[in-house]
Amino acid sequence: MVIGLLTTGPVIELLPKTVLAAVVMVSASHLVDVTGFEELWQGWRTEALLALATMVAVLALGVLQGLLVAAT
Repeated sequence: MVIGLLTTGPVIELLPKTVLAAVVMVSASHLVDVTGFEELWQGWRTEALLALATMVAVLALGVLQGLLVAAT
């Protein structure tokens, strides 16, 4: 990992910020498991609502505050 960071660092530095933002957005889109959420919704509605509320809180407030909302 260190070798990869050292060798690709200068190349990544030359990329425009919009390209890097696009890479982050594509990577983040693969983190969302829609089919898993549908299965959760069909099986356990209360937990699905909690997961949805947590997602909204994380997007609106940030990671730490969103997780605090979910824990309470």
